[in-house]
Amino acid sequence: MKSTKFIYNKIIILILAILVFTISALTFNLSAKHQLESELMSYFFDIKAELNNGESEEEILERYSLVEGIHLSFYQDEDTLPYLDSNPQYIDEIDVDSLKNNLSEVYVEHSDSLDETYYYMTAYIPLSKFYVRVGLTETSPIIVSEYFLYIGPWLIVAIGSSMIYFSYRAYKKSLIPIKSQVKKLQNIMHEDLQVEYGDDLKNLAMIVRDSRKELTEQLHLTQIGEQKIKFILDSIGQGLVVVNASYQIVMFNKKASEIFGVSKEEVNLQSMDVLRSAGSIEKNISLVINTLLTKVYYEKIDGRIYKCNIYPINYSWIKVKEKNGAALLMIDVTDEYNSSNMKKEFFANASHELKSPLTSILGYQEMISSGLLSSEEELKEANEKTIKEAKRMRKIILDMLELSSLEKEVLRPIEKLDVYQQMKKIINSLKPQIIEKNIEVNLEKKELNVDMNYDDFEDMARNLLENGIKYNKPNGKLDIILSPEKRTITFKDTGIGISEENLVRIFERFYRVDKARSRQNGGTGLGLAIVKHICNYYNFTIEVNSKINEGSEFTIHLNS
Repeated sequence: MKSTKFIYNKIIILILAILVFTISALTFNLSAKHQLESELMSYFFDIKAELNNGESEEEILERYSLVEGIHLSFYQDEDTLPYLDSNPQYIDEIDVDSLKNNLSEVYVEHSDSLDETYYYMTAYIPLSKFYVRVGLTETSPIIVSEYFLYIGPWLIVAIGSSMIYFSYRAYKKSLIPIKSQVKKLQNIMHEDLQVEYGDDLKNLAMIVRDSRKELTEQLHLTQIGEQKIKFILDSIGQGLVVVNASYQIVMFNKKASEIFGVSKEEVNLQSMDVLRSAGSIEKNISLVINTLLTKVYYEKIDGRIYKCNIYPINYSWIKVKEKNGAALLMIDVTDEYNSSNMKKEFFANASHELKSPLTSILGYQEMISSGLLSSEEELKEANEKTIKEAKRMRKIILDMLELSSLEKEVLRPIEKLDVYQQMKKIINSLKPQIIEKNIEVNLEKKELNVDMNYDDFEDMARNLLENGIKYNKPNGKLDIILSPEKRTITFKDTGIGISEENLVRIFERFYRVDKARSRQNGGTGLGLAIVKHICNYYNFTIEVNSKINEGSEFTIHLNS
């Protein structure tokens, strides 16, 4: 690079820096002004509407006196001084024509008495025959951005010029040792090559490039090969461990490091003993090395289930004294394993839960059809119990369908809901149960909104409210606490409580703390599972605190 080109490049960068700075400062200034004008218009139209509706100037002054930076002035027709002002120190005379000509327009004036620049808007109130002027003081972002618009470019020019000067001097000095080294390289490699030692680095770079070209290419190819291998091994989602016949680890990828909790550096050329669960792993690897047969088995590490595939390796780079090595590939199948178990458990529970009401229905109907129940009272009781069991069966099926819909994450319409109003409706619908147990329900009115599906909110809140009533003590208390600041909904009851060992399982399907009482109250064992799935669907979190015979507290943390 020549000196002139060096300087031109620096000047272009300096010009671009000035342009970028100026455009940024101007954009920021315009944005700040637009924000202030928007805020001013909002106050102006509110005040104008309130005055047109008959509110007095004193009421307006009192209401808006708390707004920071606002300036309100009231003028009689043809008066140059306000007869009422939000700032008693304001004594500036105004141009009446300016007042009249700027109706409903934003204009800027500097107040000498207040030593502030204001953005104003003026309105005439025909009802009371006076003018009202609403102003907001010029904000710090506007003042600072204007200051930078005037001073900034000159500062950049001064600083940039100094940097160009000193960098050019440093550039010239840096060429001296480079030229010296190039001369030495020339003598070693190409004695007949003539180099022009000016400010142009092109020829110097060519000599350095030629002298190092072959070595660089070889190093580059080696590095690329190593990077490819490392990238491929670390990108796969399975743990890979390769050992030689002496059971030393010669290859260990990132996933294997995560599984065993050790770094790759710690295990390099170390025996299998450095790994957890090494006993069973080493035993199976030894079997594969000696038999040259592939082995597949399952290993449990830190609560995760891994499918372990062990393959014999007979390549020369892995052999020790002509014995083969082995590769262990570990595939995490925990989710599939748990999903399979959950499905089995779910179908078993579902079958059991549906079997009970179905058995009752069939039993009563068989008794009726066989004539065992003949009196009107017995038939009435049998029909009532049959209907009750059928309704319970239907509720179980509907809850199961609801859970299935939530698990599939089926899209549902979202709307903004007023939590207080929705809670109030649900509480009113539960009045019979509340009155029956004489429960004191407290819901403080607070403004809290949430974006979610109406039916999902209904299911979530109703399940928690019903539990707070069902499992409460007679003459107990149920508090629903809304916190707009924390965006939480808390259901706190004085009921029977939940033991510590049951707390970890209450959100499981068909799990009941008290099975007899739950069935007696018409519970399906799916209510809290639905609540949990709804919370997961909307990225809410639910927290539970409970003590036996002291009550329970469920807190839902809404998303922001």
